[in-house]
Amino acid sequence: MRGFAALVLLAMPLAASAQAHFHHVHLNATNPATAIEFYTSKFKARRESFAGLGDAVWTGDSWLLFTKVDSPPPRLPSRKRRSTSASTMKSTRSGSRARRASAVPQELP
Repeated sequence: MRGFAALVLLAMPLAASAQAHFHHVHLNATNPATAIEFYTSKFKARRESFAGLGDAVWTGDSWLLFTKVDSPPPRLPSRKRRSTSASTMKSTRSGSRARRASAVPQELP
């Protein structure tokens, strides 16, 4: 029992340190001023100057730093969505009802 207690005590600092923390995160933005406005209006954050490098967002724990880019990243090809129209849903439901009706009940041993 004493060995188990020692193991628990040893594991506690490891569990606490497993959470990641970032000093700062770099974000690309076509309009950094608009991005800063977004983050400061939606989250508990404020506009600050970071190490004389320009405007950034301070969240209280980490910095969001913005790099001006000319264009947004290319979009990934979108996957084709299945139709969820009423007629499709109706035919699916009636099809599953027909499958259930045609199933042959089996006797359990």
